[in-house]
Amino acid sequence: MRKPKSHLRMLGLALLLPFVAGCSLENEPQEKTPRDSSAGRPPKAEAVVTWTAPLDADDFVGTQACAKCHQDISDTYRTHAMSISAAPVAAALPRIEDYETRVAFTSTAGLEYGVSRDGDHVRHHEKLFDSNGGVVYDQSVEMQYAFGSGVHGRSYIHEKSGLLFMSPVTWYTAKHRWDLSPGYRPEKHPRFGRRLSDDCIACHVGRVNPVVDRQHRFQAPPFIEHAIGCERCHGPGRQHIAFHSSDVAGHGASTDPIVNPGSLPTALRESVCNQCHIQGAGRVLRANRRPFDFRPGMHINEIWTTFVTGTRDDGATAEILSQVEQMRSSRCYIGSEGQLGCTSCHDPHSSPGENRIEFYRTVCMNCHTAPQPECSLPQPARLQVTVEDSCIDCHMPRFPSNVPHTANTDHRVLRQPVTKPLPPLAKSSSVTVFDPEEGDVPETELLRASGIMRARQADGSGSPVLASEALALLVQLPRGHENDLSVLDSTASACLVAGDYGYAMACWERVLAIQPEHEAALRGLGVIAIRTKKNSAAVEYVDRLIQINAWDSDLFGQRARLLGELGRLDAAIADAHRSIELNPGESTVHDWLNAAYLSQGDTEKSKYHAAQAKRIRAARRN
Repeated sequence: MRKPKSHLRMLGLALLLPFVAGCSLENEPQEKTPRDSSAGRPPKAEAVVTWTAPLDADDFVGTQACAKCHQDISDTYRTHAMSISAAPVAAALPRIEDYETRVAFTSTAGLEYGVSRDGDHVRHHEKLFDSNGGVVYDQSVEMQYAFGSGVHGRSYIHEKSGLLFMSPVTWYTAKHRWDLSPGYRPEKHPRFGRRLSDDCIACHVGRVNPVVDRQHRFQAPPFIEHAIGCERCHGPGRQHIAFHSSDVAGHGASTDPIVNPGSLPTALRESVCNQCHIQGAGRVLRANRRPFDFRPGMHINEIWTTFVTGTRDDGATAEILSQVEQMRSSRCYIGSEGQLGCTSCHDPHSSPGENRIEFYRTVCMNCHTAPQPECSLPQPARLQVTVEDSCIDCHMPRFPSNVPHTANTDHRVLRQPVTKPLPPLAKSSSVTVFDPEEGDVPETELLRASGIMRARQADGSGSPVLASEALALLVQLPRGHENDLSVLDSTASACLVAGDYGYAMACWERVLAIQPEHEAALRGLGVIAIRTKKNSAAVEYVDRLIQINAWDSDLFGQRARLLGELGRLDAAIADAHRSIELNPGESTVHDWLNAAYLSQGDTEKSKYHAAQAKRIRAARRN
């Protein structure tokens, strides 16, 4: 689930970014207002409607309250992977990790990663050794949370002042080993600074405690209920408990308000699973929505507009799509006229465990019954494929996925077993909307989401063509979206790629008038300030970003360079040292400190940082 590298992701890389077509230092920002398809003066920023928690946010009671009356289901649910999707590190079960023997690994980039445990405290390490075996640096960070059931593996999270970060170290169950986390490339990755988004947290955690007017930030404690619990599939339980209580006056409802997904129409039943199990090519939140707003009984299109690239049924295994997309391309799904779904084969309350082959054979036989033959191959031929005569091992084989050391189950239910992998699909910017006819998605919302999605693609690729396509869509939005933060941010990022700094600045400045701590707007304006050589303005934007996230080494490195150019060398040197403290392997910051100390006449410190930079580069080459 790797996202294309963003032009706006890190100010620390801004000076290294190539200018996109049409952009140059001559693109001085002009006084412009954001693009608007309607006439008249721009609306005031305070007119915006921001996200508020749903009215039923206080109606959650927690899984333990459900277990008081549903003990049998609660007991079996404890065998399900969702019931252990997240936990504090000390409480993560089952205890699958090796903290005694195989506690370290070396990446192809020459860095060693390791884990250590002292009682309830777990630390992850990144080490670099020189050619003589000397330690160049050893940085360790304590982990607070474990994400993942352990079926495939488990990743680890640390929290800093309401921001959540991922570790570069993950445990992979099948290989019984530690290795780099999904999405981490050996040669360059975000180390301990990879921020987790609302979407990521919402799918791994039962209930969260978000900051109301900020994205990807959480109050203390960040998690109210760690693992996925009953209410994620059945809705808040307070009114259900009241309905069944002895206090008749307290019922407040003529029918039981709890949601039974099995009784929902097919599209709504599937949405309960799809809230997490379809990511597609990308998902765009509807205006004033957050991932935590989904409730069973909704269609996912009421919260997100999801874009997909389609599936392929030719037996390819190199391009891994979501299980939902795969299933919908299968003959089983098509032949069922849309009735086949996740719960047709999966029991959401329990895991088949060791009986998985017989369990899924029974599921298959629910449809493949007489007078149709159970299989086109006679049993002797089937036993040559799998000695257990397993339907799923033949028609839904597991194959290597884009997550290291894990395998994905092919949900296309191919009639013939895959004999060899085919090349992956070519990358394409062409996407379609998932279930556009469901969930009552207005045309305006489809237009909005399409423009935002195209702007993301433009930002990821640096393509002025895609940027122009995004702007052509966004400019068609009717009045009412002038203060939509996502629309403004997407318009600004597309303008930046297209080289129109004036409109980009106007949009991001409006964003900051509405939400002063909007990180994308601050980063975008910082990029423009750097590109146009307005270093004082750039420093102000970086200052504000550091106030939000004081654990981003790139921000300190960038501010050091900017302050140095402004002649504020002492403050610049302090920032450079903070950057190295956060990322001790950043040789370019040592290079900068070498030059900075040399300019001050401090040859001893200058030589130290020159030697350290050389030592790091030599070790990384090894």
